[in-house]
Amino acid sequence: MAYIDPTEVAPDNYKTVWEDGPRRVVEMRLKAGEIDTQHSHPDMIAYFVKGGRIKVHLENGESTEDEFADGAVLPHGPWTHTMENVGSSDVFVIIFETK
Repeated sequence: MAYIDPTEVAPDNYKTVWEDGPRRVVEMRLKAGEIDTQHSHPDMIAYFVKGGRIKVHLENGESTEDEFADGAVLPHGPWTHTMENVGSSDVFVIIFETK
């Protein structure tokens, strides 16, 4: 997997709020109806401060759609994807990455 840094390819949606060697915390904001740019994450845990309905477009062309409640936690291994907010409210997520 070629790593695509979300803070570089989608700076309107992703911002590094803290980084220390192999660890990084990234803030993700996605407005209702918005789709971001394809990007990657290493091992990560996503905390949905403000949840919503998200469609994830995977690198292989498949997609999944799910509703995330406020306070939901999503652990995930390394992956490349595009996020689409298919809900009616903005989504705010804090992502804890381990490089």
